[in-house]
Amino acid sequence: MNDKLAAAFLTTLAGAIVVGILYVAFVPIPESPARNPTAEAKRIEDTVACIEHSGASKDRDYKLAGYKAAKCAEQTR
Repeated sequence: MNDKLAAAFLTTLAGAIVVGILYVAFVPIPESPARNPTAEAKRIEDTVACIEHSGASKDRDYKLAGYKAAKCAEQTR
């Protein structure tokens, strides 16, 4: 009786492993959404302009400089 239980358990385990391998092999990997390169370039240009305009690049306090640049970038959106 114990041999039958062990065989059933091992068969079920082997089936689950095969299903898992097939799932990993055949399910497509979702692609990340493509970004618009033009909009991304515009956003970077606006951020650089904000950094130059706010004078954040001349501050020695980097935390304050980052805050100024972030605030300016928020206002331009």
